[in-house]
Amino acid sequence: DIVCRAGGLSPSAVVLVATIRALKHHGGGDLRLGAANLARHIGIVQGFGFDPVVAVNLFPQDSNHDVELVRGLALEHGAFAAEPVSGFARGSGAAALAEAVAASSKRPVVPRFAYELDDPITLKIEKVARQVYGVVFGSHPYSRPVLGTADIIQKLTRDTLLAFYRRHYVPESFALVVVGPVNP
Repeated sequence: DIVCRAGGLSPSAVVLVATIRALKHHGGGDLRLGAANLARHIGIVQGFGFDPVVAVNLFPQDSNHDVELVRGLALEHGAFAAEPVSGFARGSGAAALAEAVAASSKRPVVPRFAYELDDPITLKIEKVARQVYGVVFGSHPYSRPVLGTADIIQKLTRDTLLAFYRRHYVPESFALVVVGPVNP
């Protein structure tokens, strides 16, 4: 959104690169749970008007089952295509990816932008952040700005920050929460 509009660029396709190791990491070892991260990235790209091509970057330890699972999940979540790729390391294993990107680039795309060009910079940043990150928490309080609005932040002084720190960062204001099986 920002780079393309500022540079007068019009992308024809979007490629997301995923690794099975990273997806397992995001899922705490469970590939299916970690695929939610990939699904979220696919959704972000779709929010800008594109159905991405997913490149599954292969490593020797990746099983065929896991590769096919990621491909299927990517397609299920709206990817235009999902291709295993060994070409990043060995050079010749990206032909299917190249064909998928070429096919994707021939589709008509109507980009959707997160903000209007004449929006103030703070509003542009807020809109991009909301479109990319805000949906994660929806209307939950976690989706609210952590530090406050831009207007509030701009009015902060050293004295107001120090007063806030002295008032709230005291032992009486803290709680320790432990979740899960605990062996004291």
